[in-house]
Amino acid sequence: MTKLTAEQIIELVEASYFYNVDNKNLDDVIACFTEDAELTVQTAHVTHRGHDE
Repeated sequence: MTKLTAEQIIELVEASYFYNVDNKNLDDVIACFTEDAELTVQTAHVTHRGHDE
């Protein structure tokens, strides 16, 4: 079994994220983040916390 470096893992997650953004697969976009991730939309003055928001 080949062990991936941290850089390779980041590249895979980044590729998955942008692929799913482009294809409007919201559930798969969200899956790229940890359960306690926060996303702040500066222009809307809104912060989303966790997968459920």
